[in-house]
Amino acid sequence: HTQTHTHTHKWKRRPQADTSTNADEHLDPMLGGQRSVIVSNVLLIVAAAASPLNRAAARGRYMFTTSGITGHRRLDTLGVRRRFGFRCGVKNGQRQQPPHTITRIQASSMQQTEMQTKVKVVEETWLWRGYNVSWTAQGPSDGQPLLLIHGFGLSSKNFRSNMPALAEAGYRVYALDLLGLGGSEKPQLQYSTQLWTDQASDFVSEVIRRPTVLVGNSLGSLVSLKAATERKTLETTSAVDTNPLVKGIVLLNCASGMNSKIDDPSGVMIEAWKLAVFKVLFAVLEAILRSPLAAALFKNLRDPESIKNVLKNVYTINPHRVDDELVEPIIQAANDPGAFEAFVSILTGPPGPRPETLMNQPPNVPILVLWGDQDFITELNGPVGSKFQQLAASEVISERDLKFVVLEKAGHCPHDDDPDTVNSQIIQWLASLSK
Repeated sequence: HTQTHTHTHKWKRRPQADTSTNADEHLDPMLGGQRSVIVSNVLLIVAAAASPLNRAAARGRYMFTTSGITGHRRLDTLGVRRRFGFRCGVKNGQRQQPPHTITRIQASSMQQTEMQTKVKVVEETWLWRGYNVSWTAQGPSDGQPLLLIHGFGLSSKNFRSNMPALAEAGYRVYALDLLGLGGSEKPQLQYSTQLWTDQASDFVSEVIRRPTVLVGNSLGSLVSLKAATERKTLETTSAVDTNPLVKGIVLLNCASGMNSKIDDPSGVMIEAWKLAVFKVLFAVLEAILRSPLAAALFKNLRDPESIKNVLKNVYTINPHRVDDELVEPIIQAANDPGAFEAFVSILTGPPGPRPETLMNQPPNVPILVLWGDQDFITELNGPVGSKFQQLAASEVISERDLKFVVLEKAGHCPHDDDPDTVNSQIIQWLASLSK
């Protein structure tokens, strides 16, 4: 059963890493919060599929990241990062202070609850700007609409255990595949956060046509947040009344950008010399992505076992959920025409707005933030997570407007790794909005 604890507690500094261990277990010089899901997740898969270390990864000994090799299943990122003064993405190695109060949710049991009642599923294609976009829907047609938006490299099928539960709770649940990903068309164009924000907003306007709560994971969270900050309204027949396009947002481990390119002109998050180093590293990465080597590596994304070996490190509660049902849509999307070109365009394009910047002028809708504390891609106490925690603890925003919940033991995809807990939190929060 899910248990909720709200309490005041002291935050302790992480234990110091054992510097006597072999150096190859501490080769993570990247800034923690800057390793956005896009580069980390996808190149994690590519590297594991292409590298001779793939067999070691299967044994849980090593794990590839874009910033090096980390020892064992759990990431100990303190080794090299401490030498360079990188601590949770905060300038001068000083950890940002978390809030004094925080809601922590224990993981549910390993055996997830299966929906007993069959819910009618609608699967359709929507023509948007001349391109085919795949979407699906479940639940009563008169229920409060929810739009679920997936992360990079995934699709609407990643919400396999969320849509039925939310539909059973009385909500009309939609999920669409972002252009260039999943089952949607993959045209050769410049992908951006703004493009996907426009896609999500137009879907609400043209297909749902009612004020909608957006629920996003990782990149999908960033798209949801961006859509909410634009404060668009639905067209109505009344010249006086206007309905907001976005009624609320749920952010699951929000990504820091469309890719891992770092843009910090203010110098708040990272010192100038460190920023220069990272820009050089990303320039090298971009050169590789534009070379013939990238195409060869991308082909290995079609290997099911390689993908499973990597995803099991992301699914920290229920690794058994990394199954064929999860992996097959990833392989199918990788085989679609234009998939490689979309992959390169996304990873080499502009990173887009950061959540911290967007939250400097928060959207005027309620926000629920759910964050797995074992997420090594967008860390709980990295720049993005810290920003939301600070806002949630401040008196500027009420708990009704911004609620922050830590999901204990959960990783980057808590909605599919521990769906019972996430579904329960979303349903409880939605119910509280109507009170």
